[in-house]
Amino acid sequence: MLIGALLTAFGIVALVAGGGMIEYSTHEKVLREGSTHLEGRREKVVSIPPLIAGLAIVGGLALMIQAARQ
Repeated sequence: MLIGALLTAFGIVALVAGGGMIEYSTHEKVLREGSTHLEGRREKVVSIPPLIAGLAIVGGLALMIQAARQ
């Protein structure tokens, strides 16, 4: 039942949060020359299609209904 609730919550968040776009940033070494180090921050976006988010909601609800019946 917990997995179903988490899957449903993930699907709802993916649909509500900007159409399923999750943004994060990473720190990468851009230049390394001798004792000079230059790092940069790169922002990345992961897009979750609405179909996948919808399937996560339906699958999570199905798992929760199955767990409640047992």
